[in-house]
Amino acid sequence: MIEPIRSRPGDDAANGATALDRMIQGALGDAAHSIHVVGVERLKRRVLRLHLHDADGDRTIVAKRLDPLEARRTELLARRWLPAEGLGAHGPGLLGVSATRRGRWTWHFYEDLGDASLVGREEETAAVEAVVRLVARIHSRFATHP
Repeated sequence: MIEPIRSRPGDDAANGATALDRMIQGALGDAAHSIHVVGVERLKRRVLRLHLHDADGDRTIVAKRLDPLEARRTELLARRWLPAEGLGAHGPGLLGVSATRRGRWTWHFYEDLGDASLVGREEETAAVEAVVRLVARIHSRFATHP
């Protein structure tokens, strides 16, 4: 269910519409136009699908709230380590990063790949094999990394 974010001002994951709008604007926006959160879906704890509106229209992105150390490692993985091994295109793109005002949390904003999951698709042999091959490739490439 999609809810307007402004109907949930006390929600700690959403961190209030104004603050989240500011973080998204800082991470994704430019001076030419503003981005506004018009709805939110909770996908799991600390993971939201945000429905945005800006001058280009409507779109969705996925936002993850991480502690700062986890956020830094994840950012290095997405922007440096996976691309260095030719694996950068095998997941959602990291669109932007923004820390909360006090630095307790860091938000990562990702491309929304939709509901692409293997849950309930275990019988689709080709999809399962593709994922197993990718996981094996990642593990073999990083087996000697510290």
